[in-house]
Amino acid sequence: MLEYGKFAKYYDLLYAGLDYNKGALGVGALYSKYNKSGGKDMLDVACGTGKHISKLYSKFNCFGVDISKDMIVQARKNCSHATFKVGKMQSFKINKSFDIITLLFNSTNHLKNIYELKKTVDNVSKHLKPGGLLVVEMFHDINYFLKNSHHLRIHDGKDIKIARIGKFSLKNNNHVDVIMEYLISEKGKNIIKAHEKISLFVITKDKPCLVELI
Repeated sequence: MLEYGKFAKYYDLLYAGLDYNKGALGVGALYSKYNKSGGKDMLDVACGTGKHISKLYSKFNCFGVDISKDMIVQARKNCSHATFKVGKMQSFKINKSFDIITLLFNSTNHLKNIYELKKTVDNVSKHLKPGGLLVVEMFHDINYFLKNSHHLRIHDGKDIKIARIGKFSLKNNNHVDVIMEYLISEKGKNIIKAHEKISLFVITKDKPCLVELI
């Protein structure tokens, strides 16, 4: 998506309303309940701008991986105390194993199909310690997109104004097409207009594919 690339510097403005503290508390609770390895080494895959890591670094030794070098630049600004690396979730390699690995904020929905998801799970599992915990968050209800077929997200700052309109449409049983239109107005600069179309891969509740991953 555009905000993962050259517009990465605007990403945190668009998502300023997200409760990263709540997400961090949820990860911590899952770790306390299910982790058996006992260590504190954490890997956040598809870490974006590192906002989740910024809420978790006090409890874990944090490492982040993201496909976008521009997002990693922002992550290093947000979390100078953590380690970051550019890499694809399906194929990154780190000479280290972790007690907890997270794929949050529906990052796996950007994979193309079940085979890429399996490849991702296989790759992530290679970096997990015995008794470690893998936490995956993803959209699983296609009806959500159909009920919210038009979506508006804005940032109304003093010097920067951003509007992003998204339109969702069902492509097939496991894919949703998303059209995004952007308007970005930054003080002293020309207005930026941008357009993109992406496809999200969705595993539905009534047709789960996780059994194929085992």
